[in-house]
Amino acid sequence: MRRIVLLLLILSIRLVPANAQEVNSTSDSAEGNFNVPLPTLGGKQFWTDQRWHRDIRLQYNSTLKHYRIVDAKNVRLGWGSREAMVAQFEKLVASKPYEQAPKHFVILVHGLGRTADSMDPMAAFLQKQADLQPNEPHLQLTPFTVSYASTRDSIQHHSQALCELIEHLPADTEISFVAHSLGNIVIRHAIGRWQRNGDPQKILPRLQRFVMLGPPNQGSMLAEKLAKLKLFEVITGTSGLQLGKAWDQLQTELAIPPIPFLIIVGTLDDKPVGNPLLNGPNDGVVTKDEAMLTGATQIEEYSQLHSFLMNDPAIMKSTWQFLISD
Repeated sequence: MRRIVLLLLILSIRLVPANAQEVNSTSDSAEGNFNVPLPTLGGKQFWTDQRWHRDIRLQYNSTLKHYRIVDAKNVRLGWGSREAMVAQFEKLVASKPYEQAPKHFVILVHGLGRTADSMDPMAAFLQKQADLQPNEPHLQLTPFTVSYASTRDSIQHHSQALCELIEHLPADTEISFVAHSLGNIVIRHAIGRWQRNGDPQKILPRLQRFVMLGPPNQGSMLAEKLAKLKLFEVITGTSGLQLGKAWDQLQTELAIPPIPFLIIVGTLDDKPVGNPLLNGPNDGVVTKDEAMLTGATQIEEYSQLHSFLMNDPAIMKSTWQFLISD
């Protein structure tokens, strides 16, 4: 237990606001606030993407209560009220149109306490595979990562932001997902939201495939046990609690994906490490049983730790093959 507490303390240090230098105020100016185009850290644990266009992102900070726009190099292009930033973002979209809109986006969603950067190697691998076969239209996938404040808001808030982002992608574009850990739950909630509340942008018919990496599809025994420590809620926020003691309420809002989906499970049977808080085969965070979900198209097991599932070369190859398979 001392080791777990120490780990939580280390994580809490990592989660100190990376962008604390941003002005802690809101603005109702229709023109946005005065901006100096300075580099940022891209979001990390405090910013959630709400729009995306060619690596330009409109983001919201639920702590500072304002919006901003960052470019592909994470340079801040503007900040202020939602009205002002949406207007500026739409101008940027109009000034940088696609020569030809992508046919198939692959959206990569990170896990709890991680950042969009953690999915960059997987995104780069998928892009490289697509670039190797430019004359094969069905292989032209366009991957991109999204950032969300996983430790600062609820899963419902994360899924709402993801829905908004997807609904503002080019119409008629096909969409697939690759997600790690909590990211899978956010996507399942987003799909459930469209199923419950309506789908005016016709997103559901455009969904193609879904690769789940270490998904806590049945909740998290680890989160439930660690929730007894006050520090756990401080570090993981509402989302962490929802995977544990609040799971029963959350799971009624989660959809079983209505598309082919692959579940990739990490097991550590051949590694001299283990988590004494978990029972049965597991990746150190999520057990095999917790990852299961009725209706899975495929289930694959790899000897890999939870945190490194998305970096495993064999898993990258399997992800690509599943995304392009008929």
